[in-house]
Order: sequence, then C-alpha cells, then structure tokens
Amino acid sequence: MVEKTESTPSAVAEPTEAAPVAPSGIEIAVLFVLSLLWLAATLRLADSLLLTNASDGSQLASAVSLALPTVVYASLLAGAAAGLVAGLLRWVETALTPKGALLRRIIVGLVAGLILGAVTVVTILLRYGGHSAIVVLAITVGAAALVGGVAAAVPRAILAAGVTGTLELFFIGVLVGYFQAPLKSFFGATSDPASQVSAATWLAVATAITQGVVVGLSAYFSLRRRLDQPRWPAFAIAGVFPGVLLLVGLVLSLIGGSGLSNIGGELSDADRLVRDVVNGAGLNQALTVAFVGTIVAMILYGRTLRSVEDDE
Repeated sequence: MVEKTESTPSAVAEPTEAAPVAPSGIEIAVLFVLSLLWLAATLRLADSLLLTNASDGSQLASAVSLALPTVVYASLLAGAAAGLVAGLLRWVETALTPKGALLRRIIVGLVAGLILGAVTVVTILLRYGGHSAIVVLAITVGAAALVGGVAAAVPRAILAAGVTGTLELFFIGVLVGYFQAPLKSFFGATSDPASQVSAATWLAVATAITQGVVVGLSAYFSLRRRLDQPRWPAFAIAGVFPGVLLLVGLVLSLIGGSGLSNIGGELSDADRLVRDVVNGAGLNQALTVAFVGTIVAMILYGRTLRSVEDDE
C-alpha cells in the first residue's frame, strides 16, 4: 500500500503534451478574406494603368504584360484559400479512407477555384472590355484561380500554414516597396546608374532571403501546435509552399505573356525585354524563398527532435 501511494503522485506529475489545435473555421475564413482582399488590391493597382491605355492596343498589351505576374500570384493565392474553405464541407470530412478524403478535397478545391476564376474573369472583362490583351489577362488569371484550388489536396493544417506564409511574403514585398528609396541607399545607391542597379540587385536578394526566413518561421510555429504527430514532410511542404506558388505563377505568366506576344506583334521589343527581366527576377525570388523557407522550417523541426532526445 505504501509503494502504491508513493508511485501515484509521480504518475500524475508526468508532463503531458498539449493537444493539437486544428485551424478553426474562423481562422480559415480570415485567410480567405485576406486573400480576396489581396487579389482585389492587385487589380485595383492595375486599374489606372489598364484604363489609361485601353484605347491603344499596343500600349494596352504592354500594360497587361506588366500587371500580369502580380495579379496571377494573387489569383493563385485566392484559389488556394478558396480550396481551403471548401475543404471544410462535411462531405469532405465524412470520407471513410485517406484516399477518399484526398479525392474529395481535390474535387471541392477545383470547384471552388473554378467558381472564383469565373467570377474574376467576368469582373475583368466587364471592367476593361473585350480587347484581345484583356482576354489574355482574364483567362490567365482565371486559370490561376483554378490551379490554386488544386492546393486543397494538401492537408488542412499544412495548407493553412502555407497560405499564411504566402500572405506574409506579399506583405513584406509591400513594405520593401514602400521603403524602397532608403533601402536602396542602405545598399549603396547613389546618382550613378551602376550603383542603382547594384543596390536594386542586393535589395532583391535580401528581400527574398527575408521572405524565406519569415515563411520558414511561420510554417514551424504554425504546425507545431496543429499536428498530432509532427513529421518532417509537413514542415517541408509548408515551408516550400509560397515559393512553389511563385514558381507556378511565373509559369502561368509566361504562358499568358506568350499569348500577348502573338497578338499581332503588339508587344514591342522593349516590352519583351522588361518582361524577361521581371520574369528572371521572379524566378530568383521564387527559388530563394522556396529554398530558405524549407531549410528554416526543417532546422527548427530538427532542433525540436534533438531537445526531445535530450529530455529522454
């Protein structure tokens, strides 16, 4: 009896891990609303540029070429967020097998992306008219929403972390753009054009690395309280998601850009040069964010494993 009495307190005193907390419907709804607002903001920024050049086919094609990547990225994110919301449907949650749940998530994600893409296409055409360059913009943006919906195949907690990281990535980009002048001066920009180019290059690299670090940190701290049995692939997927989204957006922008180039030669050589430079910078950013985000999330996860082994 004495031994029983002594062992009972020690068993009660053993530390227990906190139960995982799945993303709530409210949190997912907030992510969806923020993604929609970002899509609306990108379209609003392109509004004056597109309307001003609506009467000139060549100038309009150039304006669409400049606006295309940013709007496509935003549409991909909104499509992924729509798929995340659609995954809350009871029909998805009542699947009897993991494969069945995966198939249902893909189906509802595609439907959600299709609906969002159709609304976006109609909105763009009604706002800017039916010029061939606008049609290219609308179709590319609509396709981006549909492709983004496929992200619903990713488990809810991981996809929520990825969408959150992508929103943070875009927010950092806005901050850097707002403080662009002082930041370029910090990297050595003067009145010399060469120094301006060098400073812009270093600023782009520093921005991409910062975005990757923030994405990795966000992925780790989000998933460590979301998953019952955390495994390294979950952290890797959440860390790489924003970079992959940028890569997919770049591919869609290239496809849409090739459509612009085929519109009666309306895209000038100078416009093509600008587009190539922007696409090159986008590729570097996407690869950097994907690599750094994954590495940071994996390092933090690895440190957690080592601390657990030390405790044991």
